[in-house]
Amino acid sequence: MKRSAILCIAATFLLQSCLMEDMSAPQSVFEVADVTVPADSAASYGTGTGTVTAYVTVRSTESWSADICDSDLSSWLEIASPDCSNPGGVDMTQKLKLVCEDNEYYSPRSARLRFTAKSGKTREITVTQKAKSDRISVDGDNKFSLAAEIESTIKVKLLSNADWTAELDTLLSTCEAKVSPSSGNGDAIVSITPSLNYSTSTAVTVIRFSVPGDTVRVSVTREADQAFMGAYPVNISQNKMPADTSGVLIFNCNSQWYAEVLESSIRDFALNTLQGEGGMETELPFTMSANEGQETRYASVKLSLSSDPDKSVTLTVVQRAGFTLYLDFTKVADEDSCPLQPTEDKYPQIPFTESDAASLNNSGGEPYCYKFTTAEGNEYVFEIKNGLFNIYGYYGTKGVSDGYLRLSQGYMKFPAVEGYRLAYVEFKTAATNKKFCIASDPEGTEVVGKTQVVAKEATVSWEFEDTEYGKSYYEVVLLTKSRQHDLKLLYVK
Repeated sequence: MKRSAILCIAATFLLQSCLMEDMSAPQSVFEVADVTVPADSAASYGTGTGTVTAYVTVRSTESWSADICDSDLSSWLEIASPDCSNPGGVDMTQKLKLVCEDNEYYSPRSARLRFTAKSGKTREITVTQKAKSDRISVDGDNKFSLAAEIESTIKVKLLSNADWTAELDTLLSTCEAKVSPSSGNGDAIVSITPSLNYSTSTAVTVIRFSVPGDTVRVSVTREADQAFMGAYPVNISQNKMPADTSGVLIFNCNSQWYAEVLESSIRDFALNTLQGEGGMETELPFTMSANEGQETRYASVKLSLSSDPDKSVTLTVVQRAGFTLYLDFTKVADEDSCPLQPTEDKYPQIPFTESDAASLNNSGGEPYCYKFTTAEGNEYVFEIKNGLFNIYGYYGTKGVSDGYLRLSQGYMKFPAVEGYRLAYVEFKTAATNKKFCIASDPEGTEVVGKTQVVAKEATVSWEFEDTEYGKSYYEVVLLTKSRQHDLKLLYVK
């Protein structure tokens, strides 16, 4: 009996010892799960590296290592520090760093990773990188505020991973803007220059930056402007010709206006309307009878804001006593005749030519006199040096009926008319970046009209207030060759 009790106690002690030993021994752990990696990194402006970093969480009670299965097919993926040590055999959670190239494809991709414990246990997971999605955003503010009439350019930092475009959101905008650049690829600095706000209401400019599937907007609000009324330079060709029977007054305002004629010596002078809405370069047409008398006539028109009549401007229409001489150098179809004919037999005809290099008397430099006969039978004498008629279109097309007087570093001397003085000169030119001036000598040294540099197919004009009666002036081409047409001369008493 005593022997059986002793054996039972020993067995119980042994069992408790084993249970205690099992409870103190660490549990074997080796856990790792699949991971998903972004297509690219949403880096701050200018810091994109072309790679994205991700981490795999590994829980283990052993040291372990990792490698890429089928590494030849997964060159976009790299493992940083693939070996992780756990010498104490404790339950540890560690992170494996992955470096992935940006996914430039619009489909996901994946790779397999194998984790091997010191004991030989293995685990495999899938690393999936998301498909590329076109993305665009603004680094910083996307809402701005400006004063009504201060020129200002806003620069925004654009973050993108694709080709993008910029355009005015016409549904949300009440004010236009210049955007530079208007398209691009990837990150960029974009300049936005909104137009000035002349309105009494707040103006908003909204620029939409877009990639396929994503859009970001930048808005600029301009404060409301104060109500104003301002004059606009009067164009003499519209308002000061003696034979004209209509014209246009041009002024600036930003709210409703009304007009009244203060006084007029112009026969049958009348405004087409007496009120209207505001706007920059507002046009107010008028009509009148031609001036057949010997004196200059005038009409004064006062324009005022309806909301504040004290804000007003008075414009004067000047109707000269004189005549306008129009000279068109366009070639008549199927004819070789030109508007200028020799005054004497010793002077050659000015030829029509399709050559871009030919010129009249280019070597001798002798001036020739030509007459222009109006429909009424009046003759006016022009003097030309180094000129011909050039059969070219407005943009250099040969063989068309449009014609030009071509001057090759020469001049045209305008007619002198007894009892009248030259008050206005206007012509169009097909030249690009050429200089013209009006001078009282053929060499162009005594300039009486400001030298002008003109662009292609531009209108050039001069107005004179103190030219001498009965004296000719000159249009001088100062640089190389140039083509002119639609000459208009105003002579006044």
